[in-house]
Amino acid sequence: MNNIKSQQGAALLILLLSIILSGAIFLLSQNNSTSKHVSAENNTTAALAKAKEALISYAVSHYLTSKNAPDFDNHLGYHGFLPCPESSSSTAEGESPLNCGGVRYANHLGRLPWKVLEIPPLKDSSGECLWYVMSSAFSFNPPESLMLNDDTPGMFQVFNEKRSIFKGSTPEDRAVAVVFAPGGPLNNQARLSATSGAPCNVLRDEALAVDYLESYQGINNALVSNTTADGIDEFIHSTALNDNPSFNDRIITITAKEIFDAIKARAPMYDDKITELGKIIGSCLIDYATPSSACKDSCNADRNLCIAAGGAASICSQARNKCRKDCPKAKPPGKPPSRFNQLPWPAPVDLDADYRDKDNYIDFADSTQGYFGRLPYTTANSSFEIGISDSNIYSTCDLVGIYPEMFTLWENWKDHWFYVLGSDFAPDLKSEPPKPCTANCPEFNGTRYAAILIFSDQRLNTQLRRSNETDPGTSIANSKATLSNYLEGNNESNYPDDNGDKTYGGVTTGNDRHFCILKDMTNVIECP
Repeated sequence: MNNIKSQQGAALLILLLSIILSGAIFLLSQNNSTSKHVSAENNTTAALAKAKEALISYAVSHYLTSKNAPDFDNHLGYHGFLPCPESSSSTAEGESPLNCGGVRYANHLGRLPWKVLEIPPLKDSSGECLWYVMSSAFSFNPPESLMLNDDTPGMFQVFNEKRSIFKGSTPEDRAVAVVFAPGGPLNNQARLSATSGAPCNVLRDEALAVDYLESYQGINNALVSNTTADGIDEFIHSTALNDNPSFNDRIITITAKEIFDAIKARAPMYDDKITELGKIIGSCLIDYATPSSACKDSCNADRNLCIAAGGAASICSQARNKCRKDCPKAKPPGKPPSRFNQLPWPAPVDLDADYRDKDNYIDFADSTQGYFGRLPYTTANSSFEIGISDSNIYSTCDLVGIYPEMFTLWENWKDHWFYVLGSDFAPDLKSEPPKPCTANCPEFNGTRYAAILIFSDQRLNTQLRRSNETDPGTSIANSKATLSNYLEGNNESNYPDDNGDKTYGGVTTGNDRHFCILKDMTNVIECP
């Protein structure tokens, strides 16, 4: 009996050890599987992060360089633009198409254009190349955006697996670009066999988004509003924490803030350019206000030679202003002057139109709306009143021909520029006043000027700058029409400045910048 009991005990011990050993092997197998899964997901995460970094780098450096096109000068002035996705219209694998699509402000989806970004083709853990969608407001390729700055909203909202939104609950938080890691095929996706030598397995004109990106919770990642302007598209993101047999698209997003924070971190890319632009605009207003002469034309020619020789536009322009200051006053003997250094009226703050179109920045017809508003582009009313032929504030100074970079920069930031006109320099003057500027000109830091340009920097506190085009149907859609969403302190409270004589600046908590036109029309300075 003792023998039998001993044998039974040994058998139970062996059984117990076998169970423990089997469990250990199972746990090791599970841990190994989990480790491989985590490693694969880390590879996907790294690929998405590299894609985001490359796209933001492109948006920053695209302004100054274009190694992918011989006409890099055409890129000057374009802050924050992104490349179009690869498509069947691309000239080569990894390239952007020359034309982003036929509809301005329509969104575009395709594979990540790795060659344009000057990176290798990035792939997820399944070996598939990344896909990419961009808001067309950030497109440089035709049909390009008419205005892009840090207030331009993205048009993408991203949801999690429970269909709860986690990116894009407000226009300011919407993504301007989304990068997808498609993962392995699901739901009978018909992915073509790999083509020998193809960097992304399948050639660009054969890869279809529906074969790589899934639809889940009523959201189709393979579908965008590519034929409708200003459409808001939705995408759904797999957390990859659990295997979901219905979809496995991993996502990373880019916002306008992320792009423009990177741009503004480089002073020559932003602060220095805005300083240069303010002085150039002021010089163009001086040109508009003062009649030409042989002496002034000679100064302009010297300025053009200075720019052609590689001089900075603002420095060449300042030298031109100094030269023109020494020119004799043009006045025919025995006759009164035909012009009195008259500047144009401002444009309305509320354009009641698309703020992206420069032709909607139209000057006031008279002084009944005050002497303060947005910087106008079209000056038909003022020019008719003065009796000159200038159609806009840049026609005399030839901003497009002489300063194309500055013209493009102004176009992209035109809703940020405001303008106060002294009534001593108004278009409706019928006789030359003495222009003492003691009471009829705007003041800054104790000095009165013929006019003051105000540049509104990035949003502060609760400021919103939305428009009906990108946010239709909301109660605060046209917040661009409210001046307090751009300017602070007395810069905002002085509006509409019925006499053009109020005091500006002195706002310690604001970020507005001021460019002041001297009352003798010889120069423009950035007011400290």
